Amino acid sequence: MKFEIIVKEGDAFMKKKASLIKDLYEQYLKNAFKDTFYGEDVKEVEINIILIKTQPGYEKWFTPRPPRYYKHKVITYMGGEQLVLNKHYTIEIRFDNALYDEFLTADENETKKILARESLKALALLDNMPKRLKDFDKNRFRSDVAALFKTLGWLP
Repeated sequence: MKFEIIVKEGDAFMKKKASLIKDLYEQYLKNAFKDTFYGEDVKEVEINIILIKTQPGYEKWFTPRPPRYYKHKVITYMGGEQLVLNKHYTIEIRFDNALYDEFLTADENETKKILARESLKALALLDNMPKRLKDFDKNRFRSDVAALFKTLGWLP
């Protein structure tokens, strides 16, 4: 299983936080569930975070999209680089308003706690999976992610 937390969009104020999230993924999450099997239907779960504060008049910009499942999709970028998604479930969330402010001013330890808390909230969206995806133990996956965050000290 591949579990990834990435920053999809971020404003200039969140550049350091986006870099920290990338480092945390590489250091702690990239291989955390690599050898764990949760079923045949989902092999990758990705949480995309939008770190842009809403400005008046632009409320509809950067709105998180509903969760999506890709059985197989190839994305080709302008340079020819390709990203292959296989049995991939994507969840988008947004840190906005008070959460944005809290995240922006948090030290590294608090940043980890906020990231863990909000990621677990986002994983509740696994309940919105298409009904045809029956072979995925989402409850055990969520439980394992929570246990990892607790082990790392990111959750109480």
